[in-house]
Amino acid sequence: MKIGVQILAYNCAESFPSLIEPWIKLKEEFNFVFWVGSGQFKIYQDMGCEDLNQDTINLLKTEYKDIIDYLFIPNSENLLSDHEMRSQSISFFEEEDVDLLWILDADEFYTEDEIRGVIDFVKNRQDCDYYKINMKSYMIDNKHWFNFIPMRVIWRKRFGGIRNYYFDNHYCYNDNSEYRCHKSCDIPKEVVFPLHYSWTQYHNTTGPKNIQDKIEYQKRYYSDGCGFYYDNKEDKIVSHDSNREVFIDAEFNKNIILSPQFCEQPSVIDYGNPWYHGIRLFWGEYESSKRNYIKGIMMGVDSHFVPMSHPLYRSWEDIYKVGVEWYSSQKWNFASVLIYNSPSHIPYILNNYKDIQVKVVIMDEIVLKDRWKEKIERDDILKYRLVDLLKSESDIIRSLGICYDWKYLCSELDIYRNISKEYNVLIYGSFEEALRSIV
Repeated sequence: MKIGVQILAYNCAESFPSLIEPWIKLKEEFNFVFWVGSGQFKIYQDMGCEDLNQDTINLLKTEYKDIIDYLFIPNSENLLSDHEMRSQSISFFEEEDVDLLWILDADEFYTEDEIRGVIDFVKNRQDCDYYKINMKSYMIDNKHWFNFIPMRVIWRKRFGGIRNYYFDNHYCYNDNSEYRCHKSCDIPKEVVFPLHYSWTQYHNTTGPKNIQDKIEYQKRYYSDGCGFYYDNKEDKIVSHDSNREVFIDAEFNKNIILSPQFCEQPSVIDYGNPWYHGIRLFWGEYESSKRNYIKGIMMGVDSHFVPMSHPLYRSWEDIYKVGVEWYSSQKWNFASVLIYNSPSHIPYILNNYKDIQVKVVIMDEIVLKDRWKEKIERDDILKYRLVDLLKSESDIIRSLGICYDWKYLCSELDIYRNISKEYNVLIYGSFEEALRSIV
């Protein structure tokens, strides 16, 4: 079997050696032939973007002249689009009698094992006509990423062979059928999950000088525009798709947000969809109570059901520690946040859980007081029950009542501010602001 590798390589002189290295090592074993197209796309020229490709061309013509089987460089006076560039490879792969075609762009980095794994998978699943590959596609920086699943591997000779690329890497066969009419499958992440550096601000390995130009390019090239936009105020790239799941690599993926009462904790967590732009949200009171109950302390969901005098009583400070312990022990491949109220936990978390970032949310006091008033007025149970029941001397009622006393809430704000200042923990004005700092 002969495998053709179609490589588009523009402005990638620094990263190309790393990209091509595993492919060179396997070139003879798997009978690879390399076609490389290197040139700026015409739309970038029309936009007035500087052509940054000369160093890449020099590298390809010298260091890799004996490795590359065909190097195509478009005339600078007659630059091509993405799909027009790819169409230049069709006759070469036809002449080379290539069986399997692998599309490789200069921002996709595979390991030797991943390349082997794909070839083994394809050989065992020849009922499919083409294959999609899951990619770990970085955005913003080199820690945030989303799952990108492009078509990448094709049985080239089927349906009369490839006739032309008509848009991006989409193509038609010589029998006039479009490739998506035929059978495909996704290759599992366990087999291959290459790194993809296409939507970062400073870590892209190919393309224009800045990400803003790439966004403008896609707005011109794609009928539905670009999936990202640049937030000049925040100085970062942002996804248009609020439902896009954005993950954070393990060492960055755990956060705890602590906040006083009435700072909108319940409103930020939707139990039907407990996500915020790819961040999984957990309500600390619920999770801590549940884990506490599971550990054999019969506390139930609300600690106030057990009076302080009861031998099984545990303060919320202790119950929340059960939740933090559980949260720290979990392993996820996505960003997550545990939200609850306990200012004294700030030093506890910082000293015992180095992998967890701590953030504090304190709303403006005027807004906070309005929320407090609304809660009291809206909640009939509290409005009438507190008046009567606070006369009781029981621990349950006293602890319940104090939570809704404005003076107590103000003293709690001061505790948060003082501890945050002492331990250099950032304070945000809303959960939205704190969560945006994670995304």
